[in-house]
Amino acid sequence: MNIAELDTFFVNLDPGLCKGGTSDGLRFGSPDQPIAGIVTTHMATMQVIRQAIQIGCNTIISHEAPFFSPDDPHAGDRVSGIKKDLLEENGIAIYRLHDLWDNYPQYGVADSWAAHLALGAPADARGRLKVYDIPTQFLSDFSERVKEMMRLPVLRVAGDLASPVSRVGLGPGEHGRLEDIRACMEMGCDCFVAGESSESLSARYATDSGISMIVTGHTESENPGLESLAAFLKEHFPDIKIEFLDAGAVYSYV
Repeated sequence: MNIAELDTFFVNLDPGLCKGGTSDGLRFGSPDQPIAGIVTTHMATMQVIRQAIQIGCNTIISHEAPFFSPDDPHAGDRVSGIKKDLLEENGIAIYRLHDLWDNYPQYGVADSWAAHLALGAPADARGRLKVYDIPTQFLSDFSERVKEMMRLPVLRVAGDLASPVSRVGLGPGEHGRLEDIRACMEMGCDCFVAGESSESLSARYATDSGISMIVTGHTESENPGLESLAAFLKEHFPDIKIEFLDAGAVYSYV
């Protein structure tokens, strides 16, 4: 199988979405390149590229834009140039899979994160945003549960830790924006769990509205979906080596 055939496979998963235009597609390399092995990851960082080379995979499926732009970097961008040189020297192709995988049923980013948190079936949904009913518990206890299940060293929690939580809204990745919180509040959520968000807008709006908010990290919230992508591809292409590589947390905590 080559990159062009992989692209056709993804397009056929949702032809209607692709007809409307997406940010998905080949970002580096040749469509004719044979696939020796596939790495799925949240972002094709320099570290991920080096790991892919070490394990013999020549195709990286990156959820986020590998060159820090939806399309391509500006001419002369030094950092992107270094990355491209590394890719070219080692024959590595990068395919971006973002729009399709955000909402893909069961294996996609939104559903995989909910499954990872063992939230069950959604009580209501608006596109990628969904709310889930859980047994009533204190915000402090629910926050500890999220931290433990996501294996995180720390969480950012806004709101009264002694307040009850029973209807949780999820906003993976960058979907911790003000409009996302408002949409989940309209669906009755009393706690909004986000990947990343604005402190002065989203978090303050949440607490002024009397609901709580938990921020986990953009990469961390979307990783379950990229790990599920590897499992999904293994089901369809069992003869190809396919691995998930964690791009890692951006921040350290000191």
